[in-house]
Amino acid sequence: MKTITIFSYQRIIPLLILFIISCTPGIPKPNNLIKKDKMAAVLADLAFYEQVRRKNPLPNPEGETASILKKHEVKAQDFYDSYTYYMYHRDIEDIYIKAQKKVKE
Repeated sequence: MKTITIFSYQRIIPLLILFIISCTPGIPKPNNLIKKDKMAAVLADLAFYEQVRRKNPLPNPEGETASILKKHEVKAQDFYDSYTYYMYHRDIEDIYIKAQKKVKE
């Protein structure tokens, strides 16, 4: 009888843990969430810069990234938090589509 009880707990506990994990809310909305249109504009500029950098390597790529964020009045931490949030909530694909349209303009 003990074997059956242990066997049952070995099956129930992992299922219970998976259930609890799947019910967690995930990544909360950041306080300084960047709007999708602005995020698309930043990503479009970063993509454009990346293409330029591939053809003409620049001595300070981090400085260029910082200047793009500054141009859009976005802090690096806000960009990171917003990007992470949009990735988790599967909104990033729409943002990338908007960014592609901006690059093609």
